[in-house]
Amino acid sequence: MKVIPIFLKVDQQPVLVIGNGQMAEAKVNLLSSLQAKVKWLTLGEKITAPYGDDVEIIEQKYAKKYLNNITCMFIATHDTKLIEKILAAAQAKNIIYNFVDMPEISQFITPAVVKRDDIMIAISTAGKAPVLARNIRFKINQMLPQNIGKLAEFTYNFRPVAQKMMFESKKLFRFWNDVFSDKNLNLLLSKNDEEKHQHLIDMIKQQHANKGQIVEINLTSRLADDLTLKAHRHINIADVIIYGDDMQEIMGFARRDAKRIHLTNELNVEKLVAAHLASGDLVVYLKPIQSSTPTLHEKKDQHSRAGL
Repeated sequence: MKVIPIFLKVDQQPVLVIGNGQMAEAKVNLLSSLQAKVKWLTLGEKITAPYGDDVEIIEQKYAKKYLNNITCMFIATHDTKLIEKILAAAQAKNIIYNFVDMPEISQFITPAVVKRDDIMIAISTAGKAPVLARNIRFKINQMLPQNIGKLAEFTYNFRPVAQKMMFESKKLFRFWNDVFSDKNLNLLLSKNDEEKHQHLIDMIKQQHANKGQIVEINLTSRLADDLTLKAHRHINIADVIIYGDDMQEIMGFARRDAKRIHLTNELNVEKLVAAHLASGDLVVYLKPIQSSTPTLHEKKDQHSRAGL
């Protein structure tokens, strides 16, 4: 099953859950936490657990009328005949539907989710291994700071300040990349709001002072798996990337709007980067495997020794 990850807005939207038991309860709880207007058709099952005003419990058997004015629906039942009825009715009304644990007949699937306020990470195996997806979710949950959602909200509110102080989109992009680098991210998470604000202001001032930079990455192979984490990050944020033959896999990590220069002669590198460095670009040079050409820094040393 081929799927595309899409986040569906359910806030204050009418969503129907059909069924009872643990799987139906899990969907009701998830939707309620996302502030959906949940209608829970229990197929006649009595529900004794308390639910808020956003959950309308309907302790009745299935009928088509319950599908009226619904955005989407979740069905948790193994009754084959009932599934056929619901499927036909949902298709006739153009309602998107998910049959729990039945990805082959569902129009969408619900992934394992890690949530920190407005930050949401979805993990899916396209319905093939839901337990694996949950285990991956557990690992991410352990890694992700609890207050990172609050930081996202803070930086969102800071955006007008950054845009006012930095007119160049290129510098603004690099500023936000620096903000969310490991170093600054950990610093910001430990600060109060006033300290966060001042730290970001200081970073903008530093960004104005920064000039163009070239980063040389000495490749050990043409495989993306062999790149270091630092190399990955530089490629991901580069304004300009100079690359050689057979580097398509590595180039897949570059920004879509990055300028790509295919290098045919290493002797031209200095000329190629000069204008970009002058305009403040971050240039990444993917140095070919077993290249005999000295690094740009080594060339500068050689020029100095030769009196050039």
